[in-house]
Parts: sequence; structure tokens; C-alpha cells
Amino acid sequence: MPTLDRRTVALLKRARSLGVTTFQVPEGSRSRSAERLLTTAFPSVDDELLVLTVRSLSSLAEEGGEGARRATEEALEERLQRSIRESTARLRPHRVDLLLWRHDPATGIPLEDVVDVLERLRNEEAYAGWILSIPPGSTSLPGGFRDPARGAPLYSGVLSVLNHSLLGPLSERAVAGPVGLFAEDPFGEGRLDGTRFAVSVADRRPDTRPLNLRELQREFAPVVQLGFLTEGRRRTLAQASLRFVLRWPWVCSAVIPLPSPERLGELARTEATPPLSDSEVARLLALTP
Repeated sequence: MPTLDRRTVALLKRARSLGVTTFQVPEGSRSRSAERLLTTAFPSVDDELLVLTVRSLSSLAEEGGEGARRATEEALEERLQRSIRESTARLRPHRVDLLLWRHDPATGIPLEDVVDVLERLRNEEAYAGWILSIPPGSTSLPGGFRDPARGAPLYSGVLSVLNHSLLGPLSERAVAGPVGLFAEDPFGEGRLDGTRFAVSVADRRPDTRPLNLRELQREFAPVVQLGFLTEGRRRTLAQASLRFVLRWPWVCSAVIPLPSPERLGELARTEATPPLSDSEVARLLALTP
């Protein structure tokens, strides 16, 4: 096994030992290797482990196969069923528990037709449930959950101390009944956990121009306003960010990239830090994103 894979497996095991139970497999060509790494890390049945996988028409087309590029309900159902079956085979003894669908209206197939396919496959027990992705920048929730018999709607969308535009729509939806969100990008593209700056430096080639200080100042200006969340060193900004995301009762999980071993320990200690007070949250929400 390559060194990088061994490190990833070790990190996955460490995360599980710290109480992490939900693991999201990336979309597209990386999904196969990620699924195999999961089975290597967790070779035995684990009733608490939940695997979330991502699909879209573009990722299905990338996988190939007859009908993969035809934007019809019948072709979608055939291709998606085959794709999930292949993932389940790679994940054994685990399975695809939740399917996250990223919809692109430009592909020509209406969301209503996609939802019908997702629900039929759920009834056939291809997976336990499905999630609809909220497009970046959208402040409204996608349709597809009109039938109460389909259970509580599940969404996936961006939520962080830097981007909380979904708070209103989701809070309103929660008044009507149960709803769940898998919160994406809780660290604001790496600005809240320090990885954004580290990646910027690491990715520089000798022939690239120096980092633009003005651009960095503009990018991190909203972060500077959040200093009150870390006063007294009671919590790091990354921990405060997770505290914010997970305070909302309809958030099912905060979805983050697999961190470094050092950062994993810090994030796992989030529950030991003070929760955000109502005044801190009010001050945060009053800031201009």
C-alpha cells in the first residue's frame, strides 16, 4: 500500500476512534479509491458507521457505460442503480447508506423526475435515504419533498460563520416539520481553520507571481471580524465554527475534509469547548458576510 494511502487509513481509524461515524465519499473518479480505503480502515461490520456517497449526471457520465450520457429518467435509473451496486460491492461489509444528489438543471432532466428515481431506488433498498444538494449561493431549498410519506427532507449545503444565508430558509422549513442539513464547508474554504493560507503557499510554483497581499486582506477581512469568538483562548476559530454549525437542531453533520493528525485532535475536542452564547451568535449574525 502506498505511503499516502497508509496515512489516510490511519487517519480514518483515528477519526472513528474519536467518535466520527459519518464518512462522505467524494464524487467522481476519486470515489473508487476512497471506498477501498474505507473498507481497508474498517474491515468489520460497524452498525454506527454511515457512508454517504455523491452522484450527479456528470459523475455518472464520467463512470461511463451505456446510457450514462442520456438525460432521460429511464437511463438515469439504470445508470444510478448500477453505480450504487458497484459502490456497495467495493464497500463491503459496509454499504451506501445515504445518496447525495447534486442536480444540474442544464442537463435537461427535471428535478421532479430525478426525485422519482431516487425514491424508487430507496424503496428497492439500494440505499437507506437520499439527500438533495442546495446549489452554492442559493437562498431557497430545492423542491422534491412534496410527499410527506417520503419522510423528513434531507439537504446538503454551505453553512458557516462566514456564510449563514441558509439559516432563514431552513429554520422556516423546520417550523413545518422535521428537516435535516449536512453542512458543507463549515471552515469557509479553509479561511477558518488555517488551511487556505497553507494551501496557497504550498501550491506556488517558482514561476508564479508572489501572493497578492491586497487579495489576501480582502479574502480574510471577514475572518478578522470574528476575533471575539476566540477571546480568552477558550476555543480556536475552527472549534467556534463547528460550534456554530452544530448548534442548529436540524444540522445532521458538519462535512469537513480529512484533516491532518494534529488538526484532527483539535477538532475532536470541540465538544469540550464552551458553546457559543446567544449574544455571540447575535453579534455574528449581525456581521456583513
